[in-house]
Amino acid sequence: MLAVITSVLMGACSSEKAESGPGERNEVVATALARVEADLGKPVKLDVKTFKSADDWALVDGQLQDTGGSAPSRYEGLLRKTGPKWTILESVIGSTDAQWVGWKSKYPEAPAQIWP
Repeated sequence: MLAVITSVLMGACSSEKAESGPGERNEVVATALARVEADLGKPVKLDVKTFKSADDWALVDGQLQDTGGSAPSRYEGLLRKTGPKWTILESVIGSTDAQWVGWKSKYPEAPAQIWP
């Protein structure tokens, strides 16, 4: 399982638009991926298209694909670091709309730099 997560994280790094160090980015993506896999009940890959973070907040937008190669599904997640851990505040799988637009007004304390 660790090898799968590591390979997914390494693959995701190449297509990200990041504003943080790789360690933080990997922690955020691993947190999001763990929740997605638990929700779906199967391992998946997360190809991160957009990653933005600032002041212990992070926004992730990417494509999910299961290991069997089924059609990709969109993922969006808003996370916040509390103490040493990242917590998912909001996430959605399969939406065709930009969910972050609603999250921006719901979380006015989030730094402007994380929004696309």
